[in-house]
Amino acid sequence: MLFGSLYFWGGVAFALMHGHRAGPSSLLLAFIIVEFLTNQSKYFLNDVRDAGSDREHPRKDNRAVAAGAISRRTACLVGVARVLVASGLSAAFAPILLPTVALVLATQFAYDRLAKPIPLFNAAVLSLSCVWRFGAGYAALAGTWPAVGVCALIYLQRISIYINSYSAEGRYLARFGRIAAKPPTLFYARHPLIAKLSFLPFLASGVAYILRAGIPSFPAIGAIILLVGITYYRVNGPGDRPYVAPARYARLLPRLALRTARLSARRCQAGLMALRAGLAAHLYLGVRRVKPNLQEMK
Repeated sequence: MLFGSLYFWGGVAFALMHGHRAGPSSLLLAFIIVEFLTNQSKYFLNDVRDAGSDREHPRKDNRAVAAGAISRRTACLVGVARVLVASGLSAAFAPILLPTVALVLATQFAYDRLAKPIPLFNAAVLSLSCVWRFGAGYAALAGTWPAVGVCALIYLQRISIYINSYSAEGRYLARFGRIAAKPPTLFYARHPLIAKLSFLPFLASGVAYILRAGIPSFPAIGAIILLVGITYYRVNGPGDRPYVAPARYARLLPRLALRTARLSARRCQAGLMALRAGLAAHLYLGVRRVKPNLQEMK
């Protein structure tokens, strides 16, 4: 819940950047309504629906409903109770967050009932939830929703995250012969170029937004690094064990460094040889030009 609420706190940070302020009590209330109650409720309801496929998944079979730790009925009751409490608190103390509660739940319902089995469409629908949560964090301080441009940037980032996450999960399931646990990921595993290209709209829009906003170069570089870091973290499956383990990269780094050094040495050697051949040819042609001149002088 803490690391998954990055988009909510991103909206809060964006509001602070624009000079908006609010007391800690109202901010805490917004976090409880949006993240602790509304956003967490969808996981209870989603785990009930996916309990069968989660049992076939090597890394999701230990989820509460799939593992039998709680019953389907209990999970549904907890999820519905969270929604009701969130709606009541929002209606009584923070009416501006009511659209967020409704939109997050509607997005999850559309994803579960319609979009989940359809590649690309599933990522496009589920990514909307992060936009609503970002907007809720901003609205908790500003009292209004953020501009469309920054919401579009968040949306493009989240689409690229989901596509790359599905691609990594599909390759992982295919390696273990468990693709039946999540069939839509097979499409992403078979088309890795889509995952790579999905970053381009996000990065292009991010750079365009930074340049248009006139952010100084040093903070802009820091913002891009932060965005890429968050994107990498989210791609690797937060809430579950990462599909691309950092330890694997740590083991590969020494070999990669050695391979890069050898390749660089070979290229330097080839460049020196080409330079020597060029100098030799230049001297040879120069000598041939000088010899006829000497004969003419004699």
